[in-house]
Amino acid sequence: MKTILFLALSTILTTNNISEKSNKVSIQQFIEAIESEDFELVENALKNRIISANQTFNGKTLLIYAVISDKAEMINLLVRYGANLNIPADDGLTPMEYAEKLDKIHAKAEIIVITA
Repeated sequence: MKTILFLALSTILTTNNISEKSNKVSIQQFIEAIESEDFELVENALKNRIISANQTFNGKTLLIYAVISDKAEMINLLVRYGANLNIPADDGLTPMEYAEKLDKIHAKAEIIVITA
């Protein structure tokens, strides 16, 4: 199932002529992979450059989605693949500010460790 989802995501994200609706579905699937800590799918997509670690969806970076879900190990994975901790969401909040605002202690601790 992970392989099928990965291949579908790969096809959708690398096709230039995709509809807005199909793009949103694939993005939602990728965000769900972050939230459910599907490291295999996320790492394969990053490693194969199917998606950028700094990509934004609906005004938030992948890193911010990991922070909102309080997924410390996913935050670490995204940063290892180049996610920038200083890129704010469209609302102006950085990943650390989201962690503080939403009281995401694991995310906040991981960001502190990474930036130490």
